[in-house]
Formats: sequence, structure tokens, C-alpha cells
Amino acid sequence: MRKTIPAVSIIIPMYNAEKYICDCLDNILIQTFQDFEVIIVDDCSTDKSCDVVESYLPEFNSSGYDKLKLLRSKVNSGGEGTPRNIGVNISCGEYILFIDSDDFITKTALEELYPIAKKFDADVVHCEKYFQFTDGQENFKIESYQTGEFVKELLC
Repeated sequence: MRKTIPAVSIIIPMYNAEKYICDCLDNILIQTFQDFEVIIVDDCSTDKSCDVVESYLPEFNSSGYDKLKLLRSKVNSGGEGTPRNIGVNISCGEYILFIDSDDFITKTALEELYPIAKKFDADVVHCEKYFQFTDGQENFKIESYQTGEFVKELLC
């Protein structure tokens, strides 16, 4: 049983992600910062998504506590909001990171973002997005909904 709270709760809403969830979980397993829990909330998938996640339980939970949790909704909500809220309600991390079941984060993402959040006692830490398509073409898209000033921390 875990005696301290994790630094980060990674919450992943999932619906019919059998083709992608392996890559997402493999990506989380290689994080250089390991003080996290992963909460996957399945929104009534009709494929084998849950079976795939269950196959990862031994890898994530080998340290003696439940680092990976799979919750199954009884009713499909039709979106990511409800599964994310369910994840938030059971999370115990100091910070929350939302990623989707077909997303990847850099292997140093948590190692880079967590200290910035701590340093500035931030409520939110935002990073830019990168999109890669299966046809081999790479496209970059930077989005920001910023209305005020950003605290900028340059990582060199």
C-alpha cells in the first residue's frame, strides 16, 4: 500500500482505444519521473481496450501499490468530461495530468513539468502540442487559449 501521495495523477478517459492504448501506456512506463499514478476510466468500450489495460497491471503495479487503476463506467457518457471527472474524484496526486488514450508525452514530460509547477506554485502548467500522422508526415500545430500573461520557464 502506498504511504505517500503521488506527485502526479495521470487521468486517461478511454473508449474503444484497443489500437492505441498500448502505445500510450508504454509511453508512460518509460517516463524518467516515476512518482505518478495512472487512472484510466473506461467509458463502456465495446472492443478489448479493458483487456489490454488489464494486461499492463502487473508492469505498473509491481512496486507493491496500485500505480495503475482501471475504472469502468456503467453508462457511456459520450465524451471525455465525465470520465475525467470520475478520475479526478478518485485521484490522490498533488497535480493532475490529462492525456487521451491515443496520446504520447515525451519521456521527460513529467520530469520537466512537475518542477515548474512546484517552483511557481502553479495551478496550471501548459505545454504546446505536436501532432504526428500515421502516413509519416509530421505536422506542427501550436494552440493557445491564453488571455493573460504566461510565466515562462525556458528549459535549456
